[in-house]
Amino acid sequence: MWDHESNQYEVIFDNKARFDKVKGRLRIIARASAEDRFILIAGIKQAGGLVAMTGDSISDAMALKKASVGLCMGSGC
Repeated sequence: MWDHESNQYEVIFDNKARFDKVKGRLRIIARASAEDRFILIAGIKQAGGLVAMTGDSISDAMALKKASVGLCMGSGC
């Protein structure tokens, strides 16, 4: 959902407890879709966490921008 006041996307979870359980165990994700990465990063940041992300293509742009620290690598950047 787009938040017009902050000019950012806000992720609203149907089952926040389930997200928190997954978030607590997760350290690294690979081979995830751009949407999955964005949702994970947004959820962690909304909970007050810090997120570092690397990316190598234009499809990573939204998640890289949302992350606390974003590192873009490769010619697609």
